[in-house]
This record gives sequence, structure tokens and C-alpha cells, in this order.
Amino acid sequence: PPSPWTCASRPQAHEPFLAAQAQKGKIVKLKRLSPLMVGVLLALSSLPTAAAYVRINKMFDVPQTQRAEWGTEWCAPTAVGNSLAWLAKEYGLTGLVKKDGTGAAMSAADVIDEIGKTDMKTKPNPVPGDGSGTQRAVVEQAKKDYIKRHGLEGKISVESMVAIPQINASGVLTGYTGTKVTKKWLKDQFDKGQDVEFAVSYYEIIDGKMVRKGGHVEISDGQIPGEASGGHALTLAGIFDASGTVADSDFQVSFTDPGRNDLAGQFGAIASDQYSLTDFVGDFYFNTESTYQVTFDANFFGAGQGALLLDGYQGAGDFAADGVGRRLFTVLEAGWAESPISEPWSVALVLLGLYGLRRRLPQRSGPQST
Repeated sequence: PPSPWTCASRPQAHEPFLAAQAQKGKIVKLKRLSPLMVGVLLALSSLPTAAAYVRINKMFDVPQTQRAEWGTEWCAPTAVGNSLAWLAKEYGLTGLVKKDGTGAAMSAADVIDEIGKTDMKTKPNPVPGDGSGTQRAVVEQAKKDYIKRHGLEGKISVESMVAIPQINASGVLTGYTGTKVTKKWLKDQFDKGQDVEFAVSYYEIIDGKMVRKGGHVEISDGQIPGEASGGHALTLAGIFDASGTVADSDFQVSFTDPGRNDLAGQFGAIASDQYSLTDFVGDFYFNTESTYQVTFDANFFGAGQGALLLDGYQGAGDFAADGVGRRLFTVLEAGWAESPISEPWSVALVLLGLYGLRRRLPQRSGPQST
């Protein structure tokens, strides 16, 4: 007997039934798909689905001290540069890792160096009274400028959800401008296959007041905990949420850290992974991905004013388990993401196909009897 997956030349048992139904006007004769319909099907197959994007490549973890001229405050360009190097590798966006988009190949460290010096204007070392690191407010535009210079404007989207703390002359937090990053935003961007960075601020309770470490009125992100800048930037490598809700709640994040390589059991790391990668010029990097718990305090800033806290990142005194004795808090405040923009031809094909289908469907002029 013929295979069920092949066409048979002899009549099949169902043919008399089909013939009978056709005589009753209940069967429409099948026709070969038109090129228009083929285009529709191809376009529909290219549209995004609800399933989360599955990453092919691991995240780069070039350290922020890779080059001496980066000083101690190079975390933001490093976090972003690691992301862009991953984006180039994941999606074949080679313009990101070529000088001016078409020139000589760049290493991952070259990307970090360029975006920090040219676009972010990062201050590599603490300057008393003048801040240090990278101003949080410039990160999004810096990424756009880098992408444009590398010939990819209009081909890569940049998104953000950024809150900037308002700090008085004593370093006390008085409020925010912008909107603090949410669990939903981080998860949505990551699940869409975007590269994602997020920034935290370090706070300490002093005389009952929330004081941002570093004490700078101008908000910058730079060093690891306890240092001059008052904040830090990290590159998201994974997000795990079992809550079943899009509202802020406890979840876990994995990230590469420009300033540290936290293994499980160090600081607040609950898991870790180490692996090697080579970049676009063959440079080798040994990378560490750390996993932390993020806890949600629904009333951290007052009734109904919640905060996402990176549990234990500053070490002793920065754990939810410390309860009322907790004096340190690492608050998630900002997020940035970028990804390739879908080619417009796929949407155009869908629209064209739907128009063609409309012209081919029979038009009903009134109620039909049965």
C-alpha cells in the first residue's frame, strides 16, 4: 500500500464521498496556491510568536578594568559594549563590530572603548565633587549615536525604562524623575530576544534617611559596591519568574558583571556559570554569569511605592533575611534594550495577501437560508 505521506495513483476510498458532496454543492474545488497566497503564508510564518526567544550565544563578560585607561568607573560602557558584542554575534550585525560600520574588525574591548570615550563621555576615575563614571541620562542617546555611526540607524531599535534618583546636597534620596524599571519590562525585552542592561543604585540607611553612596547630586553609574559612583550597570543574561503575574514580585536574574565575578555563595549569588568566548578578532575572554534573587518590597518608599531589590549584592546587611536590621539596599532603577528591527517586506506581504483574499472571497448580499 502507498505511504500515507505520498500521493497514490489509484482511486481512494474517500473519492465517492467527495464526489457526492460536490454534487450537493458542499465542496469547493481545490486550486493550486497562487503566488500571492504563498507570499501571505511566508509572511505569516515570519511574524513573532508568543514564545520567548531562545538565545544561541552566551553573553560577553569583558571586565571594566580590561584596559588601564578605563580606570575604575567604566561599568556602563562595559555593560553596553558586552551587549552590543553579543547582539552582533547573535544576529549577524557585523557593522556593530567594524570601525564606522564597514572598516576594520573590532574586538569586544574595542566596542567598549569607543562607546565609553566617544558616546558616553565616561569619567574613568573618581573626581572629588564632580562625580565619576557615566551619567545615566546619556546612555540611551549614546547607544543611538554608536548605532548610527556604524551604519545601522533604522535597523536596530533602542528602548529604555529609566528612573534617575533626585539627591540633595547631603546625598539623601528625595524622589525620582522618570519611571523605575519593572519586572515586566525586563522580562518582555529579554523574551523578545533583545540585549538588556540594567542599572542599580546603592543606598544605606543613615540616621533614618536613605542615602545614595557616593553622595553625588549628578547621578552616574560606575564602580562595584561601596565605591565612589553610587551606582552600577550590569548586563542581563537570564530572567526566571515563576510568579505567573506581570506585576512586580520576586524573581531571579542572571547577569554578567563588569566589576565582579560572583560565584554561587559569594555576596548574594545563588548560582553561577563560567564559560569561554572568543570575539570577532579572535580575542579570548573567560566569562562569569551570576544569578541573584530580586525581591519586591511593595512599600519600600512608602505606602504603595515599591522597589525591586537585588538581594545581597552589597554583601552583609543587604539581604531581605536581615529584616528590620537591614541597612543596605541595592535598588533596580533603570533598563535599556536594543534589537534588530523587522524588515518591512514581511508586513507588506501580509497586507497584500489579505487584500487579495478579500477580493477572492464571495460577497454575501443578505441573510442566507439553511
